[in-house]
Amino acid sequence: MRKRHISVMGTWEYSASQLLKEGNLAEGQELALRREPDCKYDKNAVRAFAGRSKLGYLPKNLSAEIAAYLDSGGRYSATVAHLGTRTKNGTSYPSIAVDLCLHDMPEQPGIDELQRTAASLKRVRGIYRISNSADQKSYIGSSADIGKRLSNHLDDLLNGEHGNHLLSAAWIRHGAATFAFHLVEELKEGDLLEREAYHIQQLGTYTNGYNHSSDGVGRKKVTAAELAELKQQGAFNPVSRPYVSAPQPPSLAPSQLGEQASTSPAQKSGSGCLMMLAFSMTFGATMTLSPAPLCRHAHAAACHIERLLHLSESSHWFTKSSNSTP
Repeated sequence: MRKRHISVMGTWEYSASQLLKEGNLAEGQELALRREPDCKYDKNAVRAFAGRSKLGYLPKNLSAEIAAYLDSGGRYSATVAHLGTRTKNGTSYPSIAVDLCLHDMPEQPGIDELQRTAASLKRVRGIYRISNSADQKSYIGSSADIGKRLSNHLDDLLNGEHGNHLLSAAWIRHGAATFAFHLVEELKEGDLLEREAYHIQQLGTYTNGYNHSSDGVGRKKVTAAELAELKQQGAFNPVSRPYVSAPQPPSLAPSQLGEQASTSPAQKSGSGCLMMLAFSMTFGATMTLSPAPLCRHAHAAACHIERLLHLSESSHWFTKSSNSTP
């Protein structure tokens, strides 16, 4: 059985306020979860209900896993763990924390504790540390909302999408149970990056840790030997999550069967961006990409190209020889 402590999102838009006024919503109350596959914002959307009254949605970063679990017929129980009040744009609205038990889903040692720590640090501004007891290494970061940032770290690690290859490799090698989240310093005001750089130097997380730079901004150069070792450890491999199925390609009409899948607009856009990045690597040109989001495959490939760019600085790949001719 896997347990999660989560917050219901969007409560200001639905019936939670009215239910509280009427005394029809209380801690310990059982809730129902229902799928909403037609939601235009999230095809994996999961609603939370008190009786027939809609309270809001489960967090989007967890919806894919929970939706797939519900679709598989998995048993669950959801109860109100805590009721509070928050303010959005000058208007108060109820905050609802839920204890969710997925009875047929196997436990993941360490995940629940990481989630609890992240939840306890929501809206805390300052410096945080991600530590690994297996290799005694750490990562130092800063954020205006530490709890939210740590939740993002955890979700990226679970999905195999974390941008820090050193941290990702350690996660795959040792498992979640060896990791912990810590508050290093709370800052009501002041320069976050300055204090982050201070703690990186104090704890040595750049020279002997997971930080990519000594100031929390730059990138660490990776040698060819280090890159080969990271690949062998599976740092760049996708991580499967239970009950989350791989996306299926759209079905094609008979008239489209002869066409290649690469002709979709998103793939054309991603391919064009990758060609531009390859041109920049080869000829040393500078470029600026549009802020429009790349398709998922183009983004993943661009991340690999970025790693090769850092590698090229130490191994001299893609550099023009002084004797080369135009």
